Amino acid sequence: MKTKLFFFIILFVGINIDSVLSISDQMAVQILPGDYTQPCEVRNLQNGVLKFMNNTIPITSVAPEFENFKFLAMNTTASYKGKIVPSATGEIYIVASGTLTDFMASANWVKTSYTVTYFASNKTTTLYMYTKNVVLGDTVTIPISTNYAGIAPVAYNMSIKPDISTNDRSINSDNSNYFLIKNNMLMFSERITHPVNVSIYNVDGRLVLQKNGINSNDEVSTEMLEKGIYLIRLNLSSGSVSQKFLKK
Repeated sequence: MKTKLFFFIILFVGINIDSVLSISDQMAVQILPGDYTQPCEVRNLQNGVLKFMNNTIPITSVAPEFENFKFLAMNTTASYKGKIVPSATGEIYIVASGTLTDFMASANWVKTSYTVTYFASNKTTTLYMYTKNVVLGDTVTIPISTNYAGIAPVAYNMSIKPDISTNDRSINSDNSNYFLIKNNMLMFSERITHPVNVSIYNVDGRLVLQKNGINSNDEVSTEMLEKGIYLIRLNLSSGSVSQKFLKK
């Protein structure tokens, strides 16, 4: 499973490690407008939420793995022209009509078994989750289809920004790591140019270790942590970056 970074504190859900790794550790994303600003807002993906801003179509079923994830709600009159900026190397998701399989595949989106349904015009409509592998630093164009205006990104956390700042670009522009773990010691790269706060969370989302005011020449011991998967989050002046690691 690829390492993922996060802008926000992650709440891990799932019964076993397989489920934790497949869905519930999804990254946060930022949505950047394209050539015009289509009215839109971030909503929780849950039963009863309205799929569109200018309509009364409620979502009636959500795959449990995606409950309370975020999605981009917009008007039904036009697709949202913008880009997805992922916070990690890993997987991102789009919810779209199942009839768009060929269209989505042409943009390298892969249809999954996860679905969302809503009831409109006296019939039940099923939408499907499409996934795409991305690399930190990518900006992924939101697909636009002339026969379906409701294509929407889905992520654990989501924010809409009018643009992306220079500082943000310095974080998202490449895959360089901010730290590495060697012999149970957490060591930091020269990219840390000022004191940062370090937080480590377990797969249940519980904070298990925190160190503040860490510099690039400092080291943090992970010896006391039990074997398992953890998330390390660094609070930088220009945002937060996170990376998952396996304690052996």
